[in-house]
Amino acid sequence: MYRANLIDEQGAVVSAVRILAGDDVEAREKAKALVDGHAVDLWAGLRFIDHFPTPDPSK
Repeated sequence: MYRANLIDEQGAVVSAVRILAGDDVEAREKAKALVDGHAVDLWAGLRFIDHFPTPDPSK
């Protein structure tokens, strides 16, 4: 099981979402889809997998 932490602009975790996925690739896809006004950090237990930042609105 994976966990996606939604991160606010100050770097604080505002909520956590469980992600059911068969592997890291699938978990990354699901976590990236959660980026909507908050950055997302993806974890598998204590193992950090990836960080998905909020899009830069100036680009």
